[in-house]
Amino acid sequence: MRTNCLIQGDIFSVQLNEQHSYECGHGLVLYNIFLRPEFLEKHPGLRELPGWQIFFGERTNIPDTMIHFSAAIRARGIKTLERAVAEFEEREPGYRMVVEAQILDFLVTAMRSSRMKRPEIGEARFSILQSIAMMEENPEQHFTLEQLAKFCKMSIPAYTQKFRSTLGLSPMQYLQKIRLFQVQHYLAATGLSIGEIAELTGFCTANYLIKIFHRELGITPAQYRKARRNLPVK
Repeated sequence: MRTNCLIQGDIFSVQLNEQHSYECGHGLVLYNIFLRPEFLEKHPGLRELPGWQIFFGERTNIPDTMIHFSAAIRARGIKTLERAVAEFEEREPGYRMVVEAQILDFLVTAMRSSRMKRPEIGEARFSILQSIAMMEENPEQHFTLEQLAKFCKMSIPAYTQKFRSTLGLSPMQYLQKIRLFQVQHYLAATGLSIGEIAELTGFCTANYLIKIFHRELGITPAQYRKARRNLPVK
């Protein structure tokens, strides 16, 4: 039997006839979405999204990975699900269409977030997950390796080695990945200035954010925002 530790923002699927259980779930809050096969058949476009195989593919062909929402994306996802619940409870005219639209919105966001997947992690490495959660909840903080290692009760070399062997990146590389992912969310979903986004995501100044963003993604934040706002409506 496979065991995996969870942190805030983890998303996983349980397929038909699969057994699962939870241990040490004090304070655990789960949002369950039950999907009928006909719902997926009604929306064949979902199969084209990058996370389809992880959620709905044959288990034998799926690596041991977990889809993970960063703090910014998680807030949006929770808001989407809560609106679906409110519509279902109030049952105003047309509520079924609104609920379906909200569930589709959440599924698309989750499947797109497959680029933020992480390997499944057992209890022995749970402290690594906790350090990731701390980075995500406070991306504006200027973390050091010393702080992160101390949080996990490890030496810097041991923490760095265990982190890299688990996630394939160094702690600082992963922190930058988290920050850039949140920058993309703020650029696409808000009207915040580049300077404001830099402060929220730990890049400190607009110039430094622009430099790193361009180096990693090949375009400037302004170009990314413009491209996202000009996407054709299908």
